[in-house]
Amino acid sequence: MPSVTLAGPTARLIAIPFASSENLALAQQIATVISQNIANGTAVTGQSGAFSPPVGPGKIGVFYQETNGIRILPPGYDAVVDNAAEATIFDFGNAGESVLSGDGNLNFFAVGGSGTVVSGGGNNDIGIVDGSWLVATGDGDDTISVVGPGDATIRPGGGENQVTVIGGTDLLQLAGQNTVTALSGGDTIDATGAQRTVVRAGAANLTFLGGAGSATVLGGSGSDTVDGGSGSLSVVGGSAGNNHLFTGTSQATLFGGGSGDLLTAQGNQSQVLLAGPGNETLSAALSSGNVSMFGGKGRDSLIGGLGRDTFVGGAGQATMDGGSGTDTFEFVSGKAGGLDLLVAFADADRVALIGYGPDAVADALASARTVHESVTIGLSDGTSITFSGITKLTSSDFVT
Repeated sequence: MPSVTLAGPTARLIAIPFASSENLALAQQIATVISQNIANGTAVTGQSGAFSPPVGPGKIGVFYQETNGIRILPPGYDAVVDNAAEATIFDFGNAGESVLSGDGNLNFFAVGGSGTVVSGGGNNDIGIVDGSWLVATGDGDDTISVVGPGDATIRPGGGENQVTVIGGTDLLQLAGQNTVTALSGGDTIDATGAQRTVVRAGAANLTFLGGAGSATVLGGSGSDTVDGGSGSLSVVGGSAGNNHLFTGTSQATLFGGGSGDLLTAQGNQSQVLLAGPGNETLSAALSSGNVSMFGGKGRDSLIGGLGRDTFVGGAGQATMDGGSGTDTFEFVSGKAGGLDLLVAFADADRVALIGYGPDAVADALASARTVHESVTIGLSDGTSITFSGITKLTSSDFVT
């Protein structure tokens, strides 16, 4: 495994392993600075199991944790080199700190300050309160918690990771398998390199970028922007509305969260778009696959694409534009009941009446009323359907 080598206490060298090339490069930068400070006499060194001398003006403290145990970082020690198998370090946070940890298990907790924590492996537990830090861990199973108004960059490694962010404007760059809880603030989650991601949001406003791994994003009371990748995707938008949700190119299901949402299907796979309680736009215009779109209780706009799309009427008012594919417009007794407008209803398109009984088509045709260039039919549950640009319907336009 590649490693960085830096000056240690008592004029000896320490090698710390790093499997990740990105973490290796970051660790090398920190190790070079530490070694230079020791070489030019501006560093004061302390170590676990021994007295740590005070750090005077113009000096930097470098603390070496080479034995297992719990340590409160002495004042003025702004650089930590951890080569222990199991270490717990408490830090009261200065600006510009740095922590190098090998493949052991590091528990590091800081209050305030700023700096960088980079590890080569191990199962780490990193907690930051009110600080702006870069946390980059290795391929172990890591728990990372960042609380407060500081802005953090979090890069968990390839293991099974638990990440919690509360407050602040944080950037998460994920690998491996991750469960993310974002309770407040404005967070960007880059999962383009992740294997599997589950995100649970509270009041946070999320921006999520998907990749080849599967992803589930559960919005809370905020507004979310989600752009799926080539992996499977399931999203529930935030209840504040104004969500912008894009499926990516794999199988996907998007649920709207509130008014002003835009749900967009992409690629050539079968995908599902479901309107939430507000006024929403569901679009398959960028898709050549077969997309199912479900209207909700609000004023919704459903736009078809190139595939064989299915439009399902809800209890609200929906405008359904069939696009250029061969489409089916479904109405289910007891679940519809809205006022719907069908635009671009083509000869090959069909209306499916489900659960309205054996005489559903005959009853619908008997109710037909033509006004100008459109015809309107009524169903037994109060659903009203207007076909724009159509002046007559026949039984061949329906399936039951």
